[in-house]
Parts: sequence; C-alpha cells; structure tokens
Amino acid sequence: MDGHSDHATIRRVTRRLAPLILIALPWICSAQSPTPEGSAGSCENFLGRWEGVFSQGQYGTQRIEVREVSDQCIAKLVSNPIEGRPETVHVLAIRSGAMAFPCSVPGGRCQLVYKDGELAFRFEDPSGFVNTGVFRKVR
Repeated sequence: MDGHSDHATIRRVTRRLAPLILIALPWICSAQSPTPEGSAGSCENFLGRWEGVFSQGQYGTQRIEVREVSDQCIAKLVSNPIEGRPETVHVLAIRSGAMAFPCSVPGGRCQLVYKDGELAFRFEDPSGFVNTGVFRKVR
C-alpha cells in the first residue's frame, strides 16, 4: 500500500467510528474508577441525617438525609424542608467531595460539600442571591 491509500483508509475508518466514539464516550468516562477524593470510602462520609441553619432567612432548623451511597459514589438525598410536605428525593453523583443539584426556585442550584465532619450547604438562585448553611450529622 502506498501512503495515499493508507491515509484514505484512516479517514474512512475515522469517519465511521467518530459517531460511535461520541455516543460511547460518556459511558466510558462514567465507568472510570473514582479518584481518591471521590472514592467510595470518602463518599460514605455523606451518609446519615444532617441538621443545619441557613445564614439568611427565618427557616429554622433544616434537615436532610443521605440514605444510600453506591460503590460508584451515587447518593440518594432526601429532604423535607417544610414539615408535613412530601419528601423530595434526589439521586446524585458525588464528585470531588461535593453533590450539586437543582433546588427550590426554578434555576436555583444547591451544593453540599463534605469537609471535616460537616456539610457546607450553598444555595444560589438565578438573581445571584446566595444562602449558606452548615449541617452537622445527627445520626
């Protein structure tokens, strides 16, 4: 084979494989072993019931519970911010010691970061309002 036909073959194969690679890439990346800070052992730190108070607003003590954490650092987070209302359940990935998820108002984002036995909770809405809290494990 000459160099020209080799390049043509490579281009043809690349064109055929590119769509498959793009489809498979997220699956391949998610199957990678977790990093040390995202290993199952550190992800289990999130397990339990947590209570905390936000820095702004008169919300009183808030409660969240992480009921399950898989070997792949996928957690089931349950919250019930207003007593008597149905629980909200989120299934979330823990990445680099943090969980992020949509919450509260449309476009609102919440993040929980585990550090030194506590969960730092951060809420931010689309207007830029930020509210933070520290949650401590109660069991």
